[in-house]
Amino acid sequence: MDFFDRQARARRNALFLITLYSLSVMLLTGLLALAVIALGLATKAQAPWIALSVVLLIAIAALYKRWTLNEGGRTVAEILARRPILFDSDDPDERRVLNVVEEIAIAAGAPVPLVYVLEAPSINAFAAGYQMEDAVLAVTRGAIENLSRAELQGMLAHEFSHILNGDMRLNMRLTVALHGLVAFSLAGRELIHTASTWRSPGLLAPTAILAVFYLIPGLALWLFGGAGVLCANVIKAAANRQRDYLADAAAVQFTRDPQGIGGALRKLAGHPEGGWIQGYRAKEYSHLFFGPLHLKSAPLLSPHAPLRKRIQRLLPNWDGTFLAPAPQQPQQQSSRKATPPIEQSLDLLAAAAAAYAATQLPTEAAESSLDTVGEVSPVHLDYARHALHELPPSLKRAVRDPNSARAVIAHLLLSNEQPLRDEQLKLLQKHAPKDTAMAVHIVEEPIRQLDPHLRWPLVELAIPALKRLSRPQYEQFKAKLQLLLTSSGAANPMTWTLYRSVVQNAEPQGAAFARYRLSDCCREARLLLSLFVSANRTSPAARQAAFAAAVADLPVTSASAISLDDLSYRDLDRAIVKLRQLKPSHKKLLLKSLLLGIEHNGAIDIGEAELLRTTAELLGCPVPPLIGKPVPMVEENVRTGAEPVTSA
Repeated sequence: MDFFDRQARARRNALFLITLYSLSVMLLTGLLALAVIALGLATKAQAPWIALSVVLLIAIAALYKRWTLNEGGRTVAEILARRPILFDSDDPDERRVLNVVEEIAIAAGAPVPLVYVLEAPSINAFAAGYQMEDAVLAVTRGAIENLSRAELQGMLAHEFSHILNGDMRLNMRLTVALHGLVAFSLAGRELIHTASTWRSPGLLAPTAILAVFYLIPGLALWLFGGAGVLCANVIKAAANRQRDYLADAAAVQFTRDPQGIGGALRKLAGHPEGGWIQGYRAKEYSHLFFGPLHLKSAPLLSPHAPLRKRIQRLLPNWDGTFLAPAPQQPQQQSSRKATPPIEQSLDLLAAAAAAYAATQLPTEAAESSLDTVGEVSPVHLDYARHALHELPPSLKRAVRDPNSARAVIAHLLLSNEQPLRDEQLKLLQKHAPKDTAMAVHIVEEPIRQLDPHLRWPLVELAIPALKRLSRPQYEQFKAKLQLLLTSSGAANPMTWTLYRSVVQNAEPQGAAFARYRLSDCCREARLLLSLFVSANRTSPAARQAAFAAAVADLPVTSASAISLDDLSYRDLDRAIVKLRQLKPSHKKLLLKSLLLGIEHNGAIDIGEAELLRTTAELLGCPVPPLIGKPVPMVEENVRTGAEPVTSA
């Protein structure tokens, strides 16, 4: 089952959950109607109106929840965690978490998500968001302090699997829908809490009477809402359990280290706090977490698969014991067999990326790329670790700061032709904030010397910093990018995909429903393919030949490519928004056509490989780095975390 099959499976699961949800709504409306009639508060003739009122209240509650979660995972993280982890943190354990997240994101070809810390002593984590672009990760303080690097990597790989395979999006939609079922219970809880906070000198005092008016309806709503909570828990259990097993297996596939995620689960089960998160709001999001909030929760109603079964599947020879958590040293060495020094292992990492860093990649590397969409292997993690090591420290510091990250992105949009480049620099000096214009000059030389295969990891690292910009700062930054984009003349595939990736990641996108077939998007597919085949092809005849090869299996009415002069960036922006809503199998067909377009001349260079990966990400299909030949595996000390944790 590949990425596109998993996306289709997620859609089928959604239909099953819609059926369960509909039955739950019918049950709630029926219970309330029967209760009201039994108490003599209404007649049987009024029962349909009562049922309709309940359905409307459930719908209003769900729509309200959707409105509050409009910005995606960041809203959930700020409700539960509140504090993001930044790279200027003085805590080496927090920087270690960010290092692991960056490695997995770069290896997966996905945007680097914002990371939050949950100030709880327990061991748990969650991923939240509608799309990869608005995804966030949150990790508890207990996990940060008590898990080894391998265990932390296993747990975060589990969460990344939910991001890549569409589980996270389904969980968010489930949160919205289930809020309608639990809204009665939540409202009752709030009324009871309000009544309990009022103090009165006597039973007949006005405040006491008012408290009773709050308490009675609060109890009624809470009791009635209990049925909704029960239904919500049943739906969560039906939705999540099998996905827990699949995400655990994906984490092992990512790392080839079942001891990592297995150890994390054993420590979660052995921790006195388990996966507990303080606050009733956490229960509403319990299905998002890595492990159960309550270790002794009812098995049939828990949104997670039993921990013992998860561990047994990962570790068949497990002796049945759990692990007592113990604080980890920031640079803890692996307990495995002795390995060469870190410098020697990094030499192996350099060899691991050699195939990718070559000027030309074999076509089979690109052809196999569609088989690795949404998947990560240790080879890709090795490449990501090498890329992070090879990036100059000055650039890594720059992309992790919101101000200098803007300068890095602006510099990457500059033309390679010196006269045009000079004009663009003048535009920046004239229109950009003074500090940003100055930062462009500071990062110019390091970027000029950067290996081509490191440019895209640099962009991915800048995304979290750009998300921290205020709305006015971001709008000003976006305007400057558009100015640079239009100043370059004819449409350029490299600069447009970079610009579009920044915009798509920095702006809340909301949920994208898979509703279109390629036959519904002929014009949009033609626009994208016309731009795509222009990369590294100056001859109109060569572009036309590549375009004809690309559209051979597509339902595109015109077999001629649109000239670059006739392509507008606004049309391309609109096209990619619609193409993101293609059904999974149709996205796969479009990506195959893009691949045929770039390999038509028999060779693929680094720029074309990155163009393919960037465009795939814009379509919501993360492609790991294209590695053209077998890569030597790194030594175990690098895989399990013996390398130093730095703030750079």
